Amino acid sequence: MTGYLRFSQLNKLNAQLKQAYEKSANMACEQVAAIRTVASLNREIALHTEFCESLQEPVRRAMYSTLKSTLVFTLIWVVLTIDVRSGPKSGIFH
Repeated sequence: MTGYLRFSQLNKLNAQLKQAYEKSANMACEQVAAIRTVASLNREIALHTEFCESLQEPVRRAMYSTLKSTLVFTLIWVVLTIDVRSGPKSGIFH
């Protein structure tokens, strides 16, 4: 059960990260293709800032997903540890 949940979370996170990185890569490719326009408008610093900000959201999502996953699996580990240590007939799952 926990393995399924883990893979489900990883697949969801990978899909979200792929979409976010595609958006950032598309923005970078468009700006590189229009480099003369960017240079003539002196927008290099603004575009660099915008690109860096577009990468911050995927990092936040990944950190939140990792934190959530860690907390859930820690809770499961604690419950199973308590169940094993409490004896054969007094466990939670018996």
